[in-house]
Amino acid sequence: MRSSRASSRVQAAAAIAGVYDFVARFETQEQVLAQPEVDRKLKSNAEWIGAPFSTTDESWLRASAINHITSTVPPILLIHSKDDPLVPWMQSRDMHAALREAGAEAEIELSESGGHVGPANSKELVLAFLRKALAEPSPATYPE
Repeated sequence: MRSSRASSRVQAAAAIAGVYDFVARFETQEQVLAQPEVDRKLKSNAEWIGAPFSTTDESWLRASAINHITSTVPPILLIHSKDDPLVPWMQSRDMHAALREAGAEAEIELSESGGHVGPANSKELVLAFLRKALAEPSPATYPE
């Protein structure tokens, strides 16, 4: 008899203005130049990551979602505004590219304005994405 119990695995996700690669955030010139008060952000990130910044430090690498991507992650929508003063929009661009390269289902919505909270239509974008992503049964590649 087939179980009627629903899976507890995440079936879809949406993220707005996230940091997905803590190393690139402070290593790449493009991202460093895109964020004001980068020294303060580096210090606070080092405090909660628990180690001084290093491009090879395991704590910094483990904290970065971009290092945990597989082809079986659920569908994900990334939303980011290019005028975000807190997190460089390149974080979402690079995460999207890494997800697609791994064979994961990923969408990205970039806007010119909206700051750190994203564009004014973020709620509508998320709802449309989740309706679409959750309308179909989960692929068999997602283990129970």
